[in-house]
Amino acid sequence: MLKESLKACCRTSVDSAEEFNGLKKGFEQERQIQQDEIHSLKAQLERMTNKLQDVESTLKKELAEKEASKVPTSEQFLTHKERQSLLKDEITIHQNKAQANLVAYRKADRALVRERTKTADLHRKLEELNNKLAENSGKCQMAHKPQESLRKKDVSTRKAVDQDRDRRQREEGWTWFRCREKY
Repeated sequence: MLKESLKACCRTSVDSAEEFNGLKKGFEQERQIQQDEIHSLKAQLERMTNKLQDVESTLKKELAEKEASKVPTSEQFLTHKERQSLLKDEITIHQNKAQANLVAYRKADRALVRERTKTADLHRKLEELNNKLAENSGKCQMAHKPQESLRKKDVSTRKAVDQDRDRRQREEGWTWFRCREKY
């Protein structure tokens, strides 16, 4: 009885394998058919796109030709003297705008120079005050602390002030040589 059930099981497994292979072949055939259909649809889409682009370009050309042959533009109705006077008016308008822009530029440039001068004066005064403060603090503390520690403190403070000033001047757009020229 076991042999019979084993034989039946083997037959069913062989049948299942054959059925699986048959299904697999069927799926592959369907897949190939669908891929062929996709390729043909893509080719058809590309042809239609090309035709559409050709039609669109011809329509654009026709439209441009029609617009060119339409009623003459207003410029064609103007006489030579009218066009000349219009052009002169436009030139004077642009010259006035250019003059106004030049005046505004010069005014802003002078204001910028004044502000840079003021800033340089303030930096110079700050430097003088720092030097005086360093001298006075050095005289007051000369008896209490050695002179070297005082110099180290002044150097580090001065270095921090210089770095802060240079950072602000870079943010304002000053170039390095301009920063140092103002002193």
